[in-house]
Amino acid sequence: MDTVVVTPGTPPVSLAEAKAHLRVTHTAEDTLIQAYVAALTAEAEAHTGRPLSPGTVYRSTATLREGGHALRYSLPLAPAVAVSAVTLNGAAVDPLTYRADPEGVTLDAPLTYADGDALAVTFTGGRDYPVARLAILKALATAYENRSDVGAAASSARLPQSSTDLLHSITRYHV
Repeated sequence: MDTVVVTPGTPPVSLAEAKAHLRVTHTAEDTLIQAYVAALTAEAEAHTGRPLSPGTVYRSTATLREGGHALRYSLPLAPAVAVSAVTLNGAAVDPLTYRADPEGVTLDAPLTYADGDALAVTFTGGRDYPVARLAILKALATAYENRSDVGAAASSARLPQSSTDLLHSITRYHV
């Protein structure tokens, strides 16, 4: 299963909000700060299983196992605001043969699929989670204060324990 951003939405933390939190008044590090916010947002999304940037369009792909007639596909980032497309092996799936809800897509009969078929779901996700914004700001402060190599700084941005503790209340757990 792979999920990629097709069209970015509104980041949960704006550049102005990030700079105010860091007490940065110059523009020399705007690109670095934006890179930190993007990397930390991706980390927070991966941690929580929730899309945190309102309006972002994602494409999630999976290889199907065990061919059949009905399938429930849970979105890796939920809730989805809207599902705009479902494809099977690159061909559009008729909207009458699937049901979409905020947590996923159910493919119904008469649609059939085989072992190894590729499913792709394009959906819009994201909503404002104030606790996520706070967790990202806390992580941003830690990353910004402890930066050393500016070139590798954003790619090494990780969520500290204090941020993951905050995200606990919105984390999706799969049973």
